[in-house]
Amino acid sequence: MRKLFVTALVLLPLFATAADRQPTASKTWVGVQPKIDVSVRAGSTAGTYQVHTVVSDRDSGKVLETPTMLIRAGAWAKADFGRTGVPGLAAVSLAVTVDPSGRHAAYFADFRRGSGNTDTQSGTLIVSK
Repeated sequence: MRKLFVTALVLLPLFATAADRQPTASKTWVGVQPKIDVSVRAGSTAGTYQVHTVVSDRDSGKVLETPTMLIRAGAWAKADFGRTGVPGLAAVSLAVTVDPSGRHAAYFADFRRGSGNTDTQSGTLIVSK
C-alpha cells in the first residue's frame, strides 16, 4: 500500500506538468488583431447554405478559428469566437444571412479587445453554387 502511495506522489506532478503545457483557447487570442474571411456556398439540401469563415490574426496571418455554419435562406446565424474579460484578449461576434433568393449573403462582424477597443467589418457576397 505504501508503494502505491509513493508511486502516486511521484506521478502526480507529471500529470500536472503535462496539463500546464497543453495550449488553451485563451492563449490563442492574446494580443491578436482578428480579421475574418467569409464565403458562402449552397448546401446539400435545398434552401440551406454553408458559411465558411476563417478568423485570423491581421498582423501574423495565423489562423485562429475555421468555423463552418449551416443556415437557411432568410434567417440569421450568429457565432462568437475568442475570449474577452482579460486585458490583451480578443473576441469576434459574427452574424450572417442569405437572402431568400439564395444569390447573395451579408455578414456583420464585431471585434472586441480586452482593452475596450472595438472594430467592425461587414460585407455582401455572391453565393457559390
